[in-house]
Amino acid sequence: QTQWIVLMIGFTLCDSGTSERVLIPKPVLEYSATCSSMEQDLVVQCIMTMLKTLEFELASPLPSHSAYGSPLLVETLFWTLQRIAPVYFLLDRSDYRNVSASIVTAFGGSADGGNGAAIINGILDLVKRTFDLWSAEEDVLQMCVSGLRTLAQRAAIAREVTTSPQFAPLMQYFTSNITRFPEAIHGSIIEALALLACHSSAANHERCFADLKSLILRSFSQVVHTGSFMARHQDARLVNQLLGGLDMMDGLLSAANFRNMEAVFALFFEVQPLFEQLLTVYACGEEVPRQVVQAMESAARYLDISSLPDDEHMLRFSHCFRELLQRYQKSSTNRSTLLHSDTDIESLSEIRSLISAMSHLVHNEMGFAPDEVSPSIAKAVSEDFGETEVFGLYCVYVTADPSQLLAPNVLRIHIQLLSEMVQYRLLSLVRWLPTEIWARVMDTLLAGIDHGIYDVGQRTYEAISKLGAYAK
Repeated sequence: QTQWIVLMIGFTLCDSGTSERVLIPKPVLEYSATCSSMEQDLVVQCIMTMLKTLEFELASPLPSHSAYGSPLLVETLFWTLQRIAPVYFLLDRSDYRNVSASIVTAFGGSADGGNGAAIINGILDLVKRTFDLWSAEEDVLQMCVSGLRTLAQRAAIAREVTTSPQFAPLMQYFTSNITRFPEAIHGSIIEALALLACHSSAANHERCFADLKSLILRSFSQVVHTGSFMARHQDARLVNQLLGGLDMMDGLLSAANFRNMEAVFALFFEVQPLFEQLLTVYACGEEVPRQVVQAMESAARYLDISSLPDDEHMLRFSHCFRELLQRYQKSSTNRSTLLHSDTDIESLSEIRSLISAMSHLVHNEMGFAPDEVSPSIAKAVSEDFGETEVFGLYCVYVTADPSQLLAPNVLRIHIQLLSEMVQYRLLSLVRWLPTEIWARVMDTLLAGIDHGIYDVGQRTYEAISKLGAYAK
């Protein structure tokens, strides 16, 4: 019953939203304005009671006492805080025509006489205590990290987090103890810390990024650069360490923005040879190549090519990406049985990631230009990216079975990639794509005509019309 009450509080006190700023609902503000004090304001009391409940659940420092707590309730409390925190904590009074004094006093900034900064400090302490107490509960920890990422959505909250005396110890705690936690959340932890660190001072941001970079490189160097790597490369603990490092790299790529873009690019260039080595060593494996492809997708999606300083760096990124694709294509021949199993959900996920990586690379480099030359990139650089993108499409066809490419959840993004390539890279396709692959492209377009999924059919006709116009 307590869990359902907490869920209802989360749905009642605020709305969800990712594409626009979420504000306190008008009925909640109107009710709060009628209360004469914080003690009578149920809005304030609900949030404070949740914080006290969470503190009670995490009160015991002894893992043996965790049996008396409820991981489900802790997860639900963090889910509710994830909705409430960016709306109520350190709220900007200019966003509202009228906001009650009780809400401002309880959750506002220090400039408004509010207690929001102290609450945020307390939440950072609760995050650490959650990881201490429930270090093996993946769902609880994932929700807790999602709450940290939420704090980075608003600059005011993120700045308060990074200036808090709790942040530096929390950063040190994660970087020193990350191996204690499930590998599945390593990337999320790195992403949350990197996003928050972007709101700190220049010196602190540089220090935080250096710590995260060192953690990622250490997870690779402790394994790949040892003399016994080839003899032990199938050891489960070693593979888990590599997967953790790849997941952390994926998390850092996902956190790339204008503050850290240059440093993330530099790190990608540094680890690219390691990725090639992993694709070679684990040519017969499953999880490591799949995680490398996931990191490639994140690189194509989040790294802004236009932010690179000159053509040389842009060409380097294109060449690095193409070399990874070439290595992946060679290694995939040893995994043909795995990749050609159309019932394997994980192999379909790998193919989706590969297609998505090429689609994001087209978006990233072209910037939705009307022709084959992006207005912000030199023609030679754009043509080089065109060769890389066409080779990526070639990799899709030679590593995947035709039945896999026709699976509904794959066909949608597959047709989208073909439509974009025909629209933006038609000359490159004509120049670089082998004849036998063109035949498979036509088979795919034929399957997309009058398909039951609307956007598949629409994009198919877009691609066909563009091809027809070129043929004339």
